Amino acid sequence: MENSITTNSKSRLNLVMPADLNEEMKTWADKLQVTISDIVRQAVCDYLRKLENDRIERELREGYIANYDYYKRESEAWKYADGIES
Repeated sequence: MENSITTNSKSRLNLVMPADLNEEMKTWADKLQVTISDIVRQAVCDYLRKLENDRIERELREGYIANYDYYKRESEAWKYADGIES
């Protein structure tokens, strides 16, 4: 399993989860020959990366929406220079 964590410093964390999810993790850990901690670590990293990507996409979308009128005016101003006059 790919480890995207670069720090050697670790701390202990206790989790409570449904028994069926725990059994599924044990099954996958055996299949992949990794520890349950490896699976949880990677899942948390993936989830945090997704949250960050979602935040960036939301901010970009909000920025484009907030600046739409400006971009529209600018494209209108340049259409003659670009030879797209209608």
